[in-house]
Amino acid sequence: FFYDLFDCRLYDIVLYAVEKLYIVVKNGKYGIMDDEFHVIMSSDYKYISHVRRNHASQLPLFIVTTESGCFLYNAGTGLQTSEYDQIFYPNMTRRCYDDYLIVKTNGKCGLISLDGNIILEAKYDLAKHIMYSNQYYAHFYMTFHSKIYIFYVKNNKYYGIIPIEKYNSCVRIKNNGVYDTFYVA
Repeated sequence: FFYDLFDCRLYDIVLYAVEKLYIVVKNGKYGIMDDEFHVIMSSDYKYISHVRRNHASQLPLFIVTTESGCFLYNAGTGLQTSEYDQIFYPNMTRRCYDDYLIVKTNGKCGLISLDGNIILEAKYDLAKHIMYSNQYYAHFYMTFHSKIYIFYVKNNKYYGIIPIEKYNSCVRIKNNGVYDTFYVA
């Protein structure tokens, strides 16, 4: 029945995304429409993908790629973020990245929340992804006095301890191969 709904002269591909929303493709360009055939986003974009991460998979969130970059789009509210060079989350099978997405601009990485707010400005290098308590976190690094310091953000806090709104920048200092609880702010 699904295939009987869509006229193949209008779209080359129709993919179910979430709720009553579909990603449509025509001549290699992507768009979004609802189940009543209303166009939410015209088929003018290079690529559109639905954000599928745990509870985010039930939200009408899309990463929309243009010729110059990409932005996060909420089809439910119409909210659209600023454009970034890249928005992504690692393709891992365990619980991870529930509350944010990694953004990249001018070679530097940061974090945005699922509602498009900036959690961490895109001014850090992405180090790697490490798992703690069955969750992966993006580890960023910055150089301070010629030494590299790695940190991650969880629940809007650096290392789950220091609130972002209280400090401009803070990192956990590595001491003798063991993480201690000293910070630079």
